[in-house]
Amino acid sequence: MNLTEQRRNTLINILYFAVLATVYVLFMKYALGIVLPFIIAFAVAMAMQRPVKFLEKKTRISHKFWAILLVILLML
Repeated sequence: MNLTEQRRNTLINILYFAVLATVYVLFMKYALGIVLPFIIAFAVAMAMQRPVKFLEKKTRISHKFWAILLVILLML
């Protein structure tokens, strides 16, 4: 590999990372505010799966009932 190819490859790598950094910054600035509530809701729903299954198994009351009750308690 000669010096010209090496410089070209380095320039391409720098440009590639600059584009990635720009996309990341733009996403954080504009799209994160729109997407963040959905990400938080998904995380809460995943975290509540184990307690709901545990309560369902111990009490033999429906999954739907426990899910609604835990969501209400979480909001309070």
